[in-house]
Amino acid sequence: MKAFFFSVFYQPLLNVLWLLFLVLPGHSFGLAVIALTLIINVLLLPLNHKAKLSQRAMQALEPELKAIQKQYKDNKEELARKTWELYGKYKVNPFSGVLYPLVQIPVFIALYRVFSKGSTFQASHLYSFVPSSIQPEAIFLNAIDLTKASLSFSGFPPKILSYSGLLLALCAGVAIFFQNKVMLTKKPEQEQNEFARAMNTQARYFIPGLIFVISTQTPAALSLYFTTSSLFGIVHEVLLQRRVRNHGTDKQ
Repeated sequence: MKAFFFSVFYQPLLNVLWLLFLVLPGHSFGLAVIALTLIINVLLLPLNHKAKLSQRAMQALEPELKAIQKQYKDNKEELARKTWELYGKYKVNPFSGVLYPLVQIPVFIALYRVFSKGSTFQASHLYSFVPSSIQPEAIFLNAIDLTKASLSFSGFPPKILSYSGLLLALCAGVAIFFQNKVMLTKKPEQEQNEFARAMNTQARYFIPGLIFVISTQTPAALSLYFTTSSLFGIVHEVLLQRRVRNHGTDKQ
């Protein structure tokens, strides 16, 4: 499993980041992180897009699903059969959005390890065609060490290790907040069930806060990754909503 993770996730991400660092103007580690983030998001865009369309399709079927649940609430077997018949009628796969978050997990772990090492990785981890003569300084905007965390919770009160890194972590949390705000359902709160309201509240406030805390405890490069990914996600969501408005319900 470790060999698979190394070969499929860690080593490719490390080599792409290194190549971007070498070819981008000024040999900027920060710009390389941003470029790598955009590449990852573009590669995962088909899965992300499919997940979004699946979510919209499920929301459109919600009234019919509620009707089925009410009609067959005392017959679990018939409820399951009617539910799958409804999915089949509209060609909706309720599991089509699962793959995207599953792929994100190993990518995130690999990025954490790549960013933690900065320029201290083993040269043998580079592909044979990738030069390793230049040693980068993992400094962004002449202020932020992208390999270091910004906050330490080893004592109380927490110790600030980097004010600029803390600001970048805050940017990550704010970007996630606005991304979730754009993505959240526009249905009036009174029309949402209790579970939907709870999920919306969690997405709106808890997740951005969690991302902020994680960003303060991990290499600042991950804050840059979160921020860039969120901005990419906002653009994607706005374009998707515009397409749906102009052409009706999109096709999966």
